Amino acid sequence: EMYVVANKYLQDGQYHSAAEFFEILNNKSPFTKNSERNRVLGIYSYYMDRNYSQAYAESNYFLQLYPRSEHVDWVMFMQAYSSYKEYRNWVQEKIGSDRARNDLSKLEDAYRKAQTLIDLYPKSKYVAAASLLQQKVNSIKARENMDVASFYFDKGAYIAAIKRSEFVLGEYSSSCLLPDSLDLLQASYAKLGLESWAKDIAKLKKINGFK
Repeated sequence: EMYVVANKYLQDGQYHSAAEFFEILNNKSPFTKNSERNRVLGIYSYYMDRNYSQAYAESNYFLQLYPRSEHVDWVMFMQAYSSYKEYRNWVQEKIGSDRARNDLSKLEDAYRKAQTLIDLYPKSKYVAAASLLQQKVNSIKARENMDVASFYFDKGAYIAAIKRSEFVLGEYSSSCLLPDSLDLLQASYAKLGLESWAKDIAKLKKINGFK
């Protein structure tokens, strides 16, 4: 009866109530034949309720209880994405704000969890989504490093700006910030009077179709 109520809340989109009922159900009947299914639905309810920390914790507990479950790859992806969402919550994502200056530990964890899924279950249908998540993480980290490089440039610390720009080029060459890092690198060389190096960067930008 408790499952019927919890599932009804879930189907109706009342995720907070669904999560509460699944939590009670899992606590009262932790080892029934349906407990694995109930925990999967509980994780989903927490996630849809934007309670990402609890979705992460429940995912971790599930993986300890059911390491051979057919749902392991899905749970691992949910754990990775919950960690990412804890860093970038739905409000900030909606308005397009950036949290690159904040603690990146959640992003690092999301990347690692996604990589674990890719390594352990390379044929999983969630591998593509996990790879996309890693690209999102790298994009935010690239932006953080570009913010730091721009800060150094504005302060006249051109060598530091160059080093940080080169780091972005080396570590995040596939990011959309590649043109920005080249622009800053060129400007920093010019400020230091290294005109030939600045011209080399200009040629590189032209070859790659950047203005």
